[in-house]
Amino acid sequence: MTLSRYATISAFACALALTACNNEEGFTGGGDGNGIGGGGGGPGVTFEPLMQYGPGQTPGFGAIKISGDAGEIVFVDDADPLGTNPNGEWQLFSFDIGTDVVTQITDGSATAVPSLEDFDLTDNGDSVVWVSSDDFVGSNPNNQFNVFIASTSGAGISQVTAIDDGLAYDPQVSGNGVVVFLSDSDLTGDNVARDTHVFSIGVDGTNLTQVTNLPLNPENLALADNGTKVAFEGSGDPFGSNADNSREIFVVDIDGANLTQVS
Repeated sequence: MTLSRYATISAFACALALTACNNEEGFTGGGDGNGIGGGGGGPGVTFEPLMQYGPGQTPGFGAIKISGDAGEIVFVDDADPLGTNPNGEWQLFSFDIGTDVVTQITDGSATAVPSLEDFDLTDNGDSVVWVSSDDFVGSNPNNQFNVFIASTSGAGISQVTAIDDGLAYDPQVSGNGVVVFLSDSDLTGDNVARDTHVFSIGVDGTNLTQVTNLPLNPENLALADNGTKVAFEGSGDPFGSNADNSREIFVVDIDGANLTQVS
């Protein structure tokens, strides 16, 4: 099915009618005459929006993600659909597909550098982790890029990392409470050179571990849902099989053991 005019918003998000899509009351697919679209051949399918923006409110989506169980959507927006973001700051919102409940998760300020697109949510949709330089809970007064976690129901924000020199980015969370992220900080005393490495930590801030130790310039983390392994894109030649230092895929145990070059 092809949806016309709304290519900038994912087709799935539109199909769920998360927004009024440019403040229309609904929207219609390009038609084939069989009721799956409008235009040339048939009446089309009009999706009723489950979350509508008021007059003059234009959604400015930064990112949209859906949980593995297809029950929760988390997205970044600078609009004010609930009346709780009057200054139009970039915030995290959740949408419960089963109950049609929209929740504003963050209450960030314009003084912090926006980085809310750097987020991930658990497969069951209960929790979301993100990176921000805001001081949500009073433990990030210097506005460093740290990892935060909250319930998608809006029940409280916790700061997971305590970085005061450097930054964190690309957080990923497993179903059993393991978070991995990238950082150039010397968080455990093993990164004096301040290279970018993969780190892991529990959602409660315990068990901080530097997962990688070789200069692999890791990017694009992917964490197993059971929290035991993390894959990433990297360069370097740790095994003598990547002499040109091209970008390759690596996988490693969460404790740093068994680093393997996959590609």
